[in-house]
Amino acid sequence: MLDSPLFQRALTIGAAASRTGPPGSDVDPVASDDLRKSLGAYARLLETWNRRFNLVSRAAEPDALIADALVDAAALAAVLPPDGLIVDAGAGAGLPALPLALLRPDLRLLLVEPRRRRASFLHRLGGLDWGAGKKPTPTEGEPYPATTAPQPTRGLDWGAGRKADPVGSEPSSGTATPTAPFTAARWTVLEDRVESPDLLNERAAPDAVYTRAVWNPAEAWTACERLLTPDRRLICLVGESEPRPSDAWNCQTYEELLPDPGPWARRRLFLRRKVID
Repeated sequence: MLDSPLFQRALTIGAAASRTGPPGSDVDPVASDDLRKSLGAYARLLETWNRRFNLVSRAAEPDALIADALVDAAALAAVLPPDGLIVDAGAGAGLPALPLALLRPDLRLLLVEPRRRRASFLHRLGGLDWGAGKKPTPTEGEPYPATTAPQPTRGLDWGAGRKADPVGSEPSSGTATPTAPFTAARWTVLEDRVESPDLLNERAAPDAVYTRAVWNPAEAWTACERLLTPDRRLICLVGESEPRPSDAWNCQTYEELLPDPGPWARRRLFLRRKVID
């Protein structure tokens, strides 16, 4: 698993993006071997859960699925601000959030996912030890028993610098101690819909919101605009054929953002900044 030429190319792109980093960032680059080990561990964990819960299409090739997400994460890593609070609107099974966390451990990721099984999986990812490419143990990677459900993290206090603790907010298994990038301060799951009026309290203003394969850009703006304070951005990851919805959106291709992005060169990010007239 994860040994195809396509994944190898994505791994090279991801490692290069990690070395480059965003403007003003002093994040240590992730080693290619550590990135490979962590993504391999994720792939095995996803395979285990997917057999029971169908988190992603079972027809999808793991190498292609994770390669695409890794390159998308590399593009996000190039445009997200240092040390930011970032909302993943519709996080699914953690793609591209998990490779993004590996490439940019400075970010605090708030993953919004309304479907319980996927939110449960995201909780489990946040409670495992991914430091230095360490692989989760089989016990840590097993799905929850059928009678066990994760507790939602909604309503937690994000004020005064306090971050929600996903490990303390869900049933635990295994003995892993979270380390960077999955400390309690950096990986938080909200089992809720982005459109929920009480999703965030007024002190949890994200530095950016991104979405991938959930809405088209116009629909994403309708769903997510209220989460943004003035001058903050919504980022939509889109394919080559998605038309720009209006002049309010900026467009950047992966060819502009990444060194030698190969088959992903024409993939794009649409970015829209919230402005107050």
